[in-house]
Amino acid sequence: MPGQSVVDKIHAAIYPYPLCCVKRLFEVAHDIKNVKGNAVKAKHVRPGLEKRALVVRLRRIKGQVEAIEKMVEADTDCSDVLMQVVSARRALKSFSEEMI
Repeated sequence: MPGQSVVDKIHAAIYPYPLCCVKRLFEVAHDIKNVKGNAVKAKHVRPGLEKRALVVRLRRIKGQVEAIEKMVEADTDCSDVLMQVVSARRALKSFSEEMI
């Protein structure tokens, strides 16, 4: 078009949208980025029994890890120790899935 500036012509070649719309999209994207950076994470409050069950589960896992430590100190066979490590890892994975 004869009345277009060079910037408008370049813009029209690159973007299929009018320049005013593209500028607004960038402004909105910038605002969203700022909100995400300053947003406070929502705190998930669990009911008492559910929380208690998670704590009990963690204590059981802690006991497993302490038992593994004692097995290492007692020079227990490597395969037995590794079996307990696998068990503790599964318990932690299960715990993390429950947290989600």
